This record gives sequence, C-alpha cells and structure tokens, in this order.
Amino acid sequence: MDNLLALSLCFVTVAAAISDPCTNYRDISEPHRSVAFIPEGTDRLLCDRALLTDWYRFSNGDMPTSCVPSYHCGTNAPIWYDGTLPSPADGIITGKACINFGQTASAAAYGGTTCCHHSLPIQIKNCGSYNVYHLARTPACFMAYCAGNQHVCPIGQTNIGSNTCTDLYPKMTHFPTLGQPYIDQNNHVQFPCHIPYPKGEPDVGFDVTWTVDGQPITDPNTNVPLVTKLTGDSRDALLDSIHMAGHMGKTLKCNVTSYHVSSPGIQSDSLSSNGFWAGIRASTNAITADEKGTEQEVTLESTVPIPCNDPHKQVCSVQVEMMSSKDPFDISTTSCTYTLKYDNASHTYKATIKVTATRDFVKDGDQIHELAFRPLLTWTNPMFNGYKINPIQVTSRDRPHALCSASGDPHFRQIDRKGRMDVYEVGDFVMYKSKTRPFEIHIRTWSCGKYHPCICAITAREGNDIVSIDMCEKRKNQLAAPDLKILSNGPLHSMTIDRDPSGKHFYLNFASGARLDVGAHVARVNHGAELDGHMSVSLQAPSDDLDESEGLCGTFDGTDINDLEGADRHIYDSHHVRDFYHSWLLKPGTSMFDSQPMFDPRYDRPEVFCKCDHSRADCTKAKGNNPSAKNCHGKCTPMQLQGGAHPRDLDYPYEAPIKRDFKSVHIAKRSSFPTPSGITQAMATTSCTNAIHGSSLYNRCRSVLSPEITQHYIDACVEDMMYADGDVFHIVHMNSFDTECQDTVMRDVTNYAIGPDRERIPPADVTSHMCPNQCSRLGTCHEGTCSCHTGYTGPDCSVPVGVAPVVSHLRGDGVCDVRGRPCMKVQVIAQHLMDGPGLKCRYQRVEVRDGSLHPVGSIIEAPAKFTSFLEVECSLPPSDVSTRDSTVAAFMVSVTTDGHRYSTPRPFVVYDGSCQVCDVTGNCTLKDNTCLIENSCRAAGEQSTDHTAYCSPSTDPHSWTSGSTLTEINTYTATRSGCQCGFDKTRFDCACCKNNGCQCGDARPHICIYCEHVDSCSSYPDIVE
Repeated sequence: MDNLLALSLCFVTVAAAISDPCTNYRDISEPHRSVAFIPEGTDRLLCDRALLTDWYRFSNGDMPTSCVPSYHCGTNAPIWYDGTLPSPADGIITGKACINFGQTASAAAYGGTTCCHHSLPIQIKNCGSYNVYHLARTPACFMAYCAGNQHVCPIGQTNIGSNTCTDLYPKMTHFPTLGQPYIDQNNHVQFPCHIPYPKGEPDVGFDVTWTVDGQPITDPNTNVPLVTKLTGDSRDALLDSIHMAGHMGKTLKCNVTSYHVSSPGIQSDSLSSNGFWAGIRASTNAITADEKGTEQEVTLESTVPIPCNDPHKQVCSVQVEMMSSKDPFDISTTSCTYTLKYDNASHTYKATIKVTATRDFVKDGDQIHELAFRPLLTWTNPMFNGYKINPIQVTSRDRPHALCSASGDPHFRQIDRKGRMDVYEVGDFVMYKSKTRPFEIHIRTWSCGKYHPCICAITAREGNDIVSIDMCEKRKNQLAAPDLKILSNGPLHSMTIDRDPSGKHFYLNFASGARLDVGAHVARVNHGAELDGHMSVSLQAPSDDLDESEGLCGTFDGTDINDLEGADRHIYDSHHVRDFYHSWLLKPGTSMFDSQPMFDPRYDRPEVFCKCDHSRADCTKAKGNNPSAKNCHGKCTPMQLQGGAHPRDLDYPYEAPIKRDFKSVHIAKRSSFPTPSGITQAMATTSCTNAIHGSSLYNRCRSVLSPEITQHYIDACVEDMMYADGDVFHIVHMNSFDTECQDTVMRDVTNYAIGPDRERIPPADVTSHMCPNQCSRLGTCHEGTCSCHTGYTGPDCSVPVGVAPVVSHLRGDGVCDVRGRPCMKVQVIAQHLMDGPGLKCRYQRVEVRDGSLHPVGSIIEAPAKFTSFLEVECSLPPSDVSTRDSTVAAFMVSVTTDGHRYSTPRPFVVYDGSCQVCDVTGNCTLKDNTCLIENSCRAAGEQSTDHTAYCSPSTDPHSWTSGSTLTEINTYTATRSGCQCGFDKTRFDCACCKNNGCQCGDARPHICIYCEHVDSCSSYPDIVE
C-alpha cells in the first residue's frame, strides 16, 4: 500500500536581532504527533524527510524521552529523544533522537539497539516555558518526530466546540480498488474503480480522478483533470479507454476524495487505489542468445483486453511490428510482425517471439542489441495508437565456426589438428557428422589412376534434404560429368545450391549456415588414356556443432588432442591414422549414397528467420548468415537439381548406378621419387612451392596464415606429384589454399565495410575480386575477371580457342522412353564447354527405318542450359513418338560454345517402351507379350477400334488376330471389373456380364462368355478394353 508523503507543518518564523534559538525558531503545529495518536489504515502518514535542518518548537508539547512503539505519532517509525530534557541552566545540549522500526526489525541489521534501530543527532535548549529542538531531516519515509501525549481526534474528525469528535467528511476506512479492465456492450474497454464504502448514507459524495505515473489524466478539450462525481449509493466509476490514448505503458490509479453533499467544501485527503500497469509487456526485458544455443522465447502479453472494433475482423487482435535498433544482422526472429490475440488457455492476449543468434561466421565478440518495436498504428483501438512497447535487450554470444577440407588423393585438413591426414582407402566414409542435429556429409573414394584414391562423390544431408554430387559413375571411354541429384523426396527446404561461372565449383548452402564447396575436376592421371574425375571438398560448419561433431574432419572443440577420435570412440595417435579413417569407413549399402535416412516430420517445415531493420524485413529459412554464401565471387548461378520429383516432371534419364566391389580394388603404392617421367623430389617441391606462392590469395594471406598451414598445402602437392607423375593436382591445392585464406580473412570483422543498410560488406579482395579456378594457370586475374593467354578463353581460361566441343556421350546412353519421361531434354556430356551467349544446341530430325537412322529436314537451333564444365542440357521439340505418330523417332544433336563450331552430331533415340526396347542406333526389339500393330504398341488382348480383332503375341505380334471368341466375349462382357467373383466371394474385381453370360473364372476373371463354354476358359484370350 503506497502512502503519500505528508507533512502538515505550520511554520512561524520569529524574528530576532540575535541568533538565540529561543527567539529564532520555526513552529510545528501538528496535533497528530502525539504519542497517543495511532493512525488508521487509510490515514496519511507523517514524514519528516522534507524537514529543513533548523531549530523548531512543537506547539503541542515536548518530545517523549522513552521508547515509543511503532505506528504511533501519526507515522510508521516514530522518533523519540533518548535522554533527559535540559533545564534552563543547561543551555544547549546535544543528544540523539532514536527511530523505532518496530518489533520485527533487527537491531543488529541497522547497527542500533532495540527501539533505537537508527539514531539522528539532536540539540535541545530549555527556553523556560518551552523547549526548542534542532532537528535534522529523516533518511526515509515514513518517519516523524513525536511531540506531546494528549488525546487527539482521529484524522477527519474535530472536537472544536464540543467534547466529542465529529466527522468533517465521510471517513473511508479502505482504499479504492482498480479492477481488471473489461470490454463493455459498446465494445469499449473500461477501467473500473470501486469505492468500498457502505451504502445507505444519502449525504455522501465522492470525487474520482485518474492518474498515470502520478500525472493526472485530463479532458483533451479543456485540459482539466477528469473528475467523476458519485453521490447516493454510487460506488463505481469507469474510465473509458479512449482517455488512455497516449498513456499506455504507464501505471493507472484512481484517486478518491470524500465529502458530505451538504458541505462539499470540506473534503478528505485523496486516497489512491492499487496501480494497474496498462500496456503490452514482455515476459523478460533481457535475454542471452548463443550462437551455439537454441532459440530464446519472449512472450508479449497485453494487460488490457483487445476489442474487435472492426466488424470485418474474425479475431480480436493487435499487430506489433519489430525493428532492430542495432545491427539487425546479428540476431533474428521468427517474424517481424506479431499478432497479439486471445489465448483460451491463459485468458490473455499474447504472442511469442523466438529470438536466435545468427550464425554469422565472423569473430565479432559478444554483442548487446535491442529488439525494438515500432509505434503501434491502429485506428480500431485508439488507446494503442502511437504506443511503443519497451525494447528487449539481447546479448548475442559469439562462437567460432569450423573449417575442414579435403583435396587431392585425398589430403584432409581437419578442423583443429595441425598435421595432414591422408585417406588411402576406397569406400564410403563419414566425412562430417553433427551429434545433435540432422547434418551429415559422406564421401566416396575410388581409384584415381593406378595409385592413391580420390574423392569421386559426396552426399550431404540437412534436415530431410539429401543431395548428391557424383563423378563416380564413369563408364569406359566416357567422361564422368558431375551428376547433381536430390536423393530425398520433394523439393529442397534446408539448402540451396549455386555453381561458379566455370561450372567446376558447386556451393551447397545450408539453412544452418553450413557451406560445402565441392570442386569438380578431370585429370589424365599417370599419363593414362582416359580422363578420371575427382573432387575437392571444403566444409564450413556452424557454431551449433561446437563440441558436437565427429568423422574424418575430427572433433570440433578447439583442441587437436582428440581429432583422431574414431567411430569406436578410441583416440588414435599419429602412428595409427589408417586405423582412425578405417573406423569411419561405412559398410557397403549403408551410406547415404545407397540408403537415405527416413523422413522426419520435425524437419518438414523449417522455421523462418527474419532480420528486422528500420526500413525492411528480410526473412529466410536460414538460421545462418554465412558471408561466403552471399559472395560466391559475385557471379554464382542457382542450380535446379534433378530428383525429388517424378521423372516425367524432371525429364532427366535414370541411370542405374554402377555396382562397385570396393574390396576388389587394389591401390598400387609408390613410396619415393623419382617418378617414371623423371620428376625428383626437389623438382616437385620447387614446382609445388611456386604453385602455392602463385595462388590468387597468397600475397593477401602470406602474413595471415601461419607458415605451417602454407607448408601443409605444399607437402600435399608434392605427394600428389609423386603419385600422379605430373602437376594435375596443382590447381586443386591452390584453390584449397585460397579457400582457407578466404575463411581466415572473413572471420575477422574488422575486414568488413558497413553498407547503407548496416549490412556487412565482405572484403572484395577475397570475394568478388577472386577469379575462378586460378584462371586454370592459363591467364591472369584482374578484379574477378580472367585475362586469358593467347589460345584460351572461358571464365577460367580452360577452353581452347577455335576448338569445337568434343562430345563423350549423351546421358541415358542416348535413348529415351516416352513412357518414363517427355524426352524433350537431352543432356550432352562433352569437353571444352563454357557458359555464354555463344552456347547453343541444334538438332535435326531423324527417321528410323529398318533399324537404322536417316536424317531428314533442316537443322534447327535449340536452347541450351549450361549445367557444368562437362554438361549442357538441350531442349527439343515433341517427337513423333510423343504425338503417337510413331513408336520410334530420333534427333541428331550437337552443341557449340561460340555459335559457329559445333560438335559432331550424336543420335538421341526416342521410343515407346511399352512394347519395345531400342538402342542408340535405332535398332528395336519387341518385348514379350506385346504387339506392334499399325505403328502403335499394343498390349496382349487389346482390341482393334472396330472390336473385330485383338493383339495375340503368340499368333502374330505385328497383325490383328480375329476369331469367333472375340465376338463371344464382347457379346457377354459388360465391364472388365466391378462385380463379385464367382470363384471367390470376397473379391469384387471380376467382370460384369450381360446377355445372361457367365464369368470365365479365375483363369480369365475379366471376361464373360457363353455359359456352356466356361470349361474352356483357359483357351480364351484375356481381352483388354
């Protein structure tokens, strides 16, 4: 119960020529300072906190010299004099005034004694007929000096002219109460104030006023405080919410004075009600969001009901819009607009905000932010209009991210371990796996030439999304182009995929902020006859996985002592690296290449994360804000992957995976220089040192990366020269060095500029000014563009000038079954491809006659889509097979990158696979139990249009077969199914008969015949309608 500061003093200054306190004092005339007066619950308590330090005379007696109980003298803590009052001869004496806090107070806690918990200095002088006191102000309320001990009337009563005390005004013995606001019948919010005073007294009146945070609510027209007058038995006053406009977010009180209607000029002191905080409050005003931690929830709740003043609204609500007052990119919420609406469970109006620390992959330290709110704009609820909710302080806890890479044959640079870790085994491995969330990377290694293996495929999973990039499916005399596919069902929810301009790097960007950089390469290893495909892989993992990762990349915890922890939880030493990586080898058929995890509905709808700036809301499905995912040299192209939908929608061939026997692969070993071509170790070291020192970012990072890191890439390069007998892996290691340099530079927040929308702009020298693929060491890089040496062109200078693409093959072996897909797209695998305006396809229609191909018609240009540096997708028109004019047709397809020099045409055969199988030469073989009649595929038993003949493969698969049995079947068969089977009463999928026919029986359940012929059912054809 709040008590208002009160001090009723009547000061009289006595002028005197000298400073004698007996003649120069202030007078205190307050009868309720009497020791005998005990205040009632609603009385205004005395407090001397505002008392000026000076000499005073009490008009109603002297200070008591013995302990005064608490709640006497009109106050809570009475003050008495601990000593004997002086005589006139004593002059001015000095003593102490004791404050009694009550029996429940601890004397030791205040450093005093019982009844004298605290003391003040005091001086007293006896002036003959009275004493004067030099008093100091009290340290707090409610404390007051006692004086006199006579009986006095209670506050609000008087005994002037009478021996008894009579009321000056109606005495309120209880404080008014401010109740919960409610919505009235007119759809207005009302704040009720109740006066607990007995009814039945006609001469009673009350004035009710309202305050917010102690300031009166005034009439907007007159600027005079609002007053509600109550007389008779009226004890309730209402404040309409319209008067709360501009006052939300403050504490409302009603204040009541009482009086007799017959004498309204004499009123009581104002009594204040309990306070009611009106507004929208957060469940907490400060939270901490950790880049490794989970979302933090803050509940917004309106203490005031929200009416439906809009007749078109189905739900009574008010919208709150957020904005960030500092760096909107460091924290995110699930939305920038929240709707507070009625919650049936708690009977309140609320909304829940989820706050996440953005995984920003930048070392920026812990940051303190404010989640601020825009002023509410609502004409339907005027009391909320212009109201601004108090901001929430958010501390974002910074955490590191992880980097792991593998390149060459393959050499791993683990997350924490400084040394190199080489994997010399073929098979499927767990490269990286989070222990706490559904994120996992698998790699497949295969022989790279005759010696050590290379990575030839990866699968990556986050949530329910699973994607693969595969170069393992190489067939003899064919190029293995990167095959990007969705292995999970449906479209991707948790990742996007980009490719660089050269088509050799693919970037998998995950919603968590993780990023996988997959480089695709081909090389003629050991001077072999064929080009082998291999991959380099670089993974950035978010802070979520700190202390929670495993796999070949090691344990992400900031220490290298356990980076060789195997799948068996044993920590291996550097002498048993093979045992370590072998522990992460997956059994055949158990990796995500062959068997995908079951769908989990928890990850079906990833949450949205929004960055709420002053000017806009930027909402994505990504919890992470990896700056690497946004730069991609500034030239990335989003990829549309194959898979995750029906093949007919994708128009992409299904190619059966090659079955590999990993155990049968023998990896030859070469343990020393020189190589067969004569490369010595010194030559290799010089070559590799020059290569790494010549990488795009070496000069930028020579002082940023430690010499040990640079040496790691040189050593890996040297070893690969020994095995490959050449420099085919140089660019791979140069790229890997640049990737680590880029990651290191971009971790440092001081390397970023701040954009106009307060976004961080990554340093251009390690992002947009980087060139793809080291310009293939056939050109120089200038601010992100390769200037190619004479004779070479392309985004990375890898395409020879004046050379047409050399086609290896068409995906699907150049054949397409219209029963499986539309066959209007063909994927051309070729060398010397590059994206650009000169990239085109062309086709010529081909007739298939007598098992051979015969081009007809003109050559027509067709749209081309660049997929990778080894693949172009060409669009074709519908074939004659698609229009049902033929069962087999073909196109001759070729591609160009300069619009002039086309590749050698390759056939693309389209056929109807319901009755035949065709090869790329146009030679087709009829399938069993089918017919090819009148240039159309027919199923066994299918009737001719006039229902006089049918397809009988055993009789003649190329002509209609007629006979009396067909007429009999058509005479007695109404429909082929839908009726109860006579041979099995539980089935209802047998033929329905007409003309008194009989079902043929279980031998031919879908036809009806003449009843006397039922015994011959097995000899009848199974006719198709």
